[in-house]
Amino acid sequence: MGTLPVKRWLEEAGVRPSRRMGQSFLADASALDRIAREALAGSEEWILEIGAGPGNLTERLLAPGRRVVAIERDRRLAALCARRLAGRPDLTVVAGDALAMPVRKHLAPGTIAAAGNIPYSITGEIVRALGDDLLGVGRAVLLVQEEAADRMAAQPGSDGYGGFSILTQARWNVTPLFAVPAGSFHPRPEVDSRLVVLERPADPAVKPALYPLVRRLVHEAFQRRRKTLANGLQPFLDELNAFGDAPLVIRAAGLDPGQRPETVPVEGWVRIAEALRGILRS
Repeated sequence: MGTLPVKRWLEEAGVRPSRRMGQSFLADASALDRIAREALAGSEEWILEIGAGPGNLTERLLAPGRRVVAIERDRRLAALCARRLAGRPDLTVVAGDALAMPVRKHLAPGTIAAAGNIPYSITGEIVRALGDDLLGVGRAVLLVQEEAADRMAAQPGSDGYGGFSILTQARWNVTPLFAVPAGSFHPRPEVDSRLVVLERPADPAVKPALYPLVRRLVHEAFQRRRKTLANGLQPFLDELNAFGDAPLVIRAAGLDPGQRPETVPVEGWVRIAEALRGILRS
């Protein structure tokens, strides 16, 4: 199917892509087809598209039995998408910032999958927002910067493993898929991309009630990632006026107070949170 005329669509609509907004649109029809197949692989009734752009992925998501809500921050692009796909009762195009609007109000009750070509600068924010239990997204198919996909799937002790890896894996099963080279986009970005599939497990690594504490512990430790685990967490325990020092909590979790935060697996952070919660309750 080749390359879509994305550049022509934008020019005819008088839209000049904004580097500040990270606007770069996938024009490779084959890659778009593969992304759509992944997004439609589940049985979700609703597809929430983040960053619809001119609608090149949107039209591929309009499958029988599905309803698509396509959100686009740039009002010019939202109008272009709506014009190109006019007359589709199974599509709602919303002009607005997905991170700043009540997305749920545009979705009727039902299961939800998310999809999108995500601007590199807000990948972390989008992944965290989609992980919100109140939104109810069970599966997310996201085209992101290749480095971000690697970090989401990274394992303890590897170069890319950090807070983003832990907090993503706390809520999702992460599966990186195929790479998409920079030349497949208009305008061409500086780096390659990769598709990643996030699926909500029936039994998540971190239970929703414990997630806020795990998130705070990870944030505190990686703020001081050059320090040992104990030294990185001690200021937080002091702030809580917890009875007991960080080494005590870490040993209660079955971990070494002298290890670095980037060596602690997700389940280790769960044990630290549970040990700390036990002390706070005593």
